[in-house]
Amino acid sequence: AFYSISKRYGKDKPGGPDGLVKSMFGELLDVPIDYLTVINFKTFEDMIDALGGIDVNVDMDMCYIDQADGTEIRLKQGQQKLDGKNALDFVRYRHSTSKCGKDKTKESSDFERNQRQQQVLSAMLDKMTSAKGFLNLKGLLEAVGDNVQTDIPKSQIKQFLKTYATIKKSDIEFISLEGQWKSPYIRVSDEAMAEAQAKLKARLSGEPAPLSGTP
Repeated sequence: AFYSISKRYGKDKPGGPDGLVKSMFGELLDVPIDYLTVINFKTFEDMIDALGGIDVNVDMDMCYIDQADGTEIRLKQGQQKLDGKNALDFVRYRHSTSKCGKDKTKESSDFERNQRQQQVLSAMLDKMTSAKGFLNLKGLLEAVGDNVQTDIPKSQIKQFLKTYATIKKSDIEFISLEGQWKSPYIRVSDEAMAEAQAKLKARLSGEPAPLSGTP
């Protein structure tokens, strides 16, 4: 959403819309942002399909039908393998619609969606670091192809994928920002933001990340 806004208001900023996004998040997180990557839904689906699908635990029944744009989400709770389309439905789901009728499902919070996104990323890393996933590296590169907008040099993207194909999941830390909902925004506390900034800086410097609650 912020990227879409930047396209409108960042034309006259240094570096254009992309520069506005990098400077904005650099100031917010208090870390330098060197590159920007925008991945569309099609790339997300293609990457998961290139990996042969992912195994995730769907935390709730999900039904969403919008005939206007053709979106249809139908997922059942439980451990299962998802292809690219269904994995995207899993992370996107917010609420149900009247079109679902008796199959209408409960609403999902932004925090639950954040947890699903982390679960999917973790499952993708599991596949990428497996022997079969490494063999599918060419398929991943093709999935990224022309669908990704980035200022990262292509040679470096290939190196990133090769690095992630051999990385240990224990070496990856997901940092979540949680706060309180005060319409129409989620308000993140200064303490939570400071903790996230400290963890990011520690990772960038190669130092051990501080424990939660550590000043």
